Amino acid sequence: MDKNTFFGTSSSLTTSHVPLIPIISDKHLSLLLPIIIYWVYSGMYHLISIYRVPFFEKYRIHSPVEIEAKNKVSISEVIKGVIVQQFLQTVLGFIVVATEEEQALPDDNAEILVLGQTLETFTTKAALYNHPIEGFLFDSLGAALAFTLSGLSVKGAIVFFTFSTFKTVDDHSGYDIPFNPIQRIFGNNAIYHDVHHQTFGLKKNFSQPFFTFWDRMLGTYLPYNEVPKILKESSRGISDDDLQALNKSETTESRTSSKRYNLRSRKNLS
Repeated sequence: MDKNTFFGTSSSLTTSHVPLIPIISDKHLSLLLPIIIYWVYSGMYHLISIYRVPFFEKYRIHSPVEIEAKNKVSISEVIKGVIVQQFLQTVLGFIVVATEEEQALPDDNAEILVLGQTLETFTTKAALYNHPIEGFLFDSLGAALAFTLSGLSVKGAIVFFTFSTFKTVDDHSGYDIPFNPIQRIFGNNAIYHDVHHQTFGLKKNFSQPFFTFWDRMLGTYLPYNEVPKILKESSRGISDDDLQALNKSETTESRTSSKRYNLRSRKNLS
């Protein structure tokens, strides 16, 4: 079976050897651009966070005190871990795209988006800090599998994986910014995925990075506006650190009038 007809994706691809950027091939660009986007976009949020830019402080999901208390990994460890993962996924990427033809974008992308969401929900792409072996086996191989099974062209891979990286960094930014179009369009956003990184939410909100339908179908969906109720009404399954952090945040809120739980009404579009 032709790769491009798998899962009903379009087989009417036209060969296009004209690269998107003249000085670099599309194959190399598909591997390089997501890495550039990762460091530029995450670096921007890091600077906003460490310098506590006043304009963005009111959009923090967690207070700086809470972040400092709960983050057990140093920045240097995170940087080292990310570099190792990106090296491994780049090597794998070279192997995967080595035999690919330079093709134009397919006409039908709906199946590709759904398949990509499915594979990334159950594996997640390597853009985060975790163990290198875990990252390679579940994250990088999952992304390679999504690329191979979907029949995605090299140009399509540039668009999909660059945007996926951008979206994943945004989901882990720690800021719930109302005028951020990415966070407004997708119900799976920073404030939604933040629940998954809390002790009480480790088994919730696995879906990443676009939609929430797998969480809804599998019973792991937990909207953020239910978090305060869960924390206050029941201490079962919640660590002392989480409860202490909540109390600290509420004390900070009363002094600074900044809200830890940003409970603005938000229509879930996914």
